[in-house]
Amino acid sequence: MWLSWGYVDGHWYIKNKNMFYKPYQLNLTSEDVIEICEQLWSEENISNCPDCNVKPNQQHIEGCDVARCTLCKTQRLCCDCEEGDDGECDIWTGLWPGVEECYKHKLICFDTATNSYMFDLNSYILMMNK
Repeated sequence: MWLSWGYVDGHWYIKNKNMFYKPYQLNLTSEDVIEICEQLWSEENISNCPDCNVKPNQQHIEGCDVARCTLCKTQRLCCDCEEGDDGECDIWTGLWPGVEECYKHKLICFDTATNSYMFDLNSYILMMNK
């Protein structure tokens, strides 16, 4: 898959030969955003982890690409935190990391490649790192 980074209106985006638009760029009202978030949330399915295949509410298997560090919230394989610093382990919830938070904070974007709305995980990461 071809990936590149884009920079629009002071925000970085991962692009896959497409463009992501924010709600304000599409003149969406707050009611529109809420309605879109509710629709996206209703389409989410609880499933096993796509990498280590653990069931929801189980600890990720060591080396899982999806597991997050419980301290810095970044990908556990890439973080610089000492393993076990907080004494907790990352539990698979059944949803991709950040999806539930995007729903709670109403973070969405529009993907021109698929012509559809999606939860804006990039904005969630930016919000976490402020």
